[in-house]
Amino acid sequence: MARDRVEVALYVADAVWNLGVLFPLFVVYWSGTWALIDLYVERWLPGREVFGCCVCIFVGGFLMVESHFVFPLLKMVVPISHRSVKYLVVSRSCIYVCALGGLFYWRGVWNFAAILMGDGLEAAVAFTLVALALLVLLKSSSSPIGSPFLLCIDLRQDFYDVPTRFRQNPDKLYFYTLDVLFSVFVLVTLNVVVWLGLWKLGDVVIFPSDSGQSTVVSLAAGLGSAAVMFVLWLPLDAVIVRVSTEVSAALAAVARAVVNVAHVVVVLLLWRGLWGMMIEHLATASDVMMLAWICHLVGFLVMVALQVGSTFGGAGCVVDGDRQFRDWPMEYFIVYYRYRQDQRNINRTRLASSSEESVLEEATNDTETLITAVVINEDIPSD
Repeated sequence: MARDRVEVALYVADAVWNLGVLFPLFVVYWSGTWALIDLYVERWLPGREVFGCCVCIFVGGFLMVESHFVFPLLKMVVPISHRSVKYLVVSRSCIYVCALGGLFYWRGVWNFAAILMGDGLEAAVAFTLVALALLVLLKSSSSPIGSPFLLCIDLRQDFYDVPTRFRQNPDKLYFYTLDVLFSVFVLVTLNVVVWLGLWKLGDVVIFPSDSGQSTVVSLAAGLGSAAVMFVLWLPLDAVIVRVSTEVSAALAAVARAVVNVAHVVVVLLLWRGLWGMMIEHLATASDVMMLAWICHLVGFLVMVALQVGSTFGGAGCVVDGDRQFRDWPMEYFIVYYRYRQDQRNINRTRLASSSEESVLEEATNDTETLITAVVINEDIPSD
């Protein structure tokens, strides 16, 4: 019972930590890096917006695809060892490149899709519904969910395993390549379109004439909704699992998709609110470039220091129904708690084994002594 209470307390701590610390940290990093990309694209390709989008898509797509092939090779060359300086440097460099590639790709697709959508509400709704429908059909309605409802710890033992949509093995190069291309250029693109469409809906629905009030209301609504979602996460998952086993797997899949879309909406409210505040500060700064670099570098270094950088650099694809995502995909403190518990259990097992070996050795020694004594007594002639 004590352990149950400890784990419940850690679940609460994880929720507060993700919402109050990690989520703002991710927004700082993303907004600063996004602003840097905007500044350099505008400097190097002035007035060529569409071409700039294509360059970002190419650079980001190349970096993301390349990471899927480099990681399996690094797994053999640089084994996972969290006490190895070589591994730490290589793995964190991979996180940096992957996160930067993801931002380049998101920025390119986002701006290109925004051009296609225009300012009309009908186009935003149509694009969003089509993208969501495709994600549901592909059993990937959970893939647009981000912080604070999704977290990836850098200390995991499968760091080099970047999951793709169909979970193909890198040894099967042809199928793995198709899986990687699909995961990057289809799933990620659909995720961006969903985010952009919902973002535009927020621009139209939430105080469209007052951007400052709109961001505040969006953030406040997101915080309140997120608190409710955190409370309902595990009970809803338990209900869906029960429906899947006792009623209908199809009905459970529909329910899970509805819950996932609700989480996406809450994530968008949060990001839209805090992002708007960050961009406003960046826009009014005396040196936008310097502030953007500070947000980029400090955000990344703090993410790495807190062991959460791979949330945006190498997390891979999430598929609906994944056990890791269903249980509690915001684990942070509870990971370290369970690690300590496992270490204690291992130490107890080792201690028990050593005790048993000692007892067995003592018994063996006693038996050998007794046998020796008997033999000696037999060798003594009787009078």
